[in-house]
Order: sequence, then structure tokens, then C-alpha cells
Amino acid sequence: MPRYLLHIEYLDETIIDEDGAEFASLDLARSEAAVALRELFAAAILVEGKPVPRSISICNETTERLARINLETILPAGIKTAW
Repeated sequence: MPRYLLHIEYLDETIIDEDGAEFASLDLARSEAAVALRELFAAAILVEGKPVPRSISICNETTERLARINLETILPAGIKTAW
């Protein structure tokens, strides 16, 4: 199975995923990134001062970006981001 790296992008820094994870397809990696981004967002809004993630980039093992999941695209319609 292919290995994908999920880099978490904040406003002023990027957390590099050096280990990655194996997924059967890019679509499954995208789904996992969307779940992770929602969880990171939920954790950030519960703690004052905790940075809010902006996106997760999905890269292959050669660090080529294959996709990006943006926070605004995965939040429910009633939630607007002010970050």
C-alpha cells in the first residue's frame, strides 16, 4: 500500500509528518485527513490560545503534495471561521 504524509498547516507553522501512514488509496488518505482536521479544530476551540489548524496537506513519500484539505471545506455550513 502507498504511504502518505499528512502535514498539518497552521497560520504560522507546518507540522511535518515524518512517518506517514499507509492507505489503500488517495481517497482514503483524504478521508483520514478530513477526520483529523475536524478533531484538531475541535480541540483548538476548547482551549483558549491553542492554534487552529488551517489545512492538512497530503503528500507522497517524495514530499510531492497530492491534495490539500482546507478547514473551511470540512466544517458544517453553520460554522464560519474567523481565523
